[in-house]
Amino acid sequence: STKDEDGKTITDPAQIAKNVVTFKSTTDSDKIVDAVKSMIEDYNAMIGEVRTAYSTLPAQKTDGSSYEPLSEDDTSGWSQSAIERYEEKAKQGILFADRDLSALYNKLQNVFSPSGQDGSILRGMGINSSYDIGTGAMTITLDEDKLRSMLDSDPDMVAEAFTKTTGNGGVMQNMKNTLDTYAKT
Repeated sequence: STKDEDGKTITDPAQIAKNVVTFKSTTDSDKIVDAVKSMIEDYNAMIGEVRTAYSTLPAQKTDGSSYEPLSEDDTSGWSQSAIERYEEKAKQGILFADRDLSALYNKLQNVFSPSGQDGSILRGMGINSSYDIGTGAMTITLDEDKLRSMLDSDPDMVAEAFTKTTGNGGVMQNMKNTLDTYAKT
């Protein structure tokens, strides 16, 4: 039973309604937005590095020949810094046109660009993909206002877009599956 300030039982329904305690939960949007923003920054850096690794041409000497590994005889009389510069050039483009890296890049692109309703939900929360003209890599952008709005209106949908493990899976599940597959190759 509901009691008033003096401890007397209240029987009037209108009075009971006034004295009922209500709770309201809110989402800590700042922490979530910061976490999503940080994840997108890390994703963009990772996908940019993958793209650069398989799309960088091997370095060539001025005569058109490639930088071959050096033997000790080749480096006699060379300074340590000259050897390091040569080896850096020799390593450039070592993964050029690597099929596994190319496939990894393509699969990672799909993580934030799903089709259908999943893609629509991500775009609705301000997560979009675009191409970086400088690197040629796909990057992800975040409209923080849209994400905050979605967190206020439907936080469960935001959580599911990232964490669901059924159907096509959420962003994190798809990223984990992709990275696990290519970590084995």
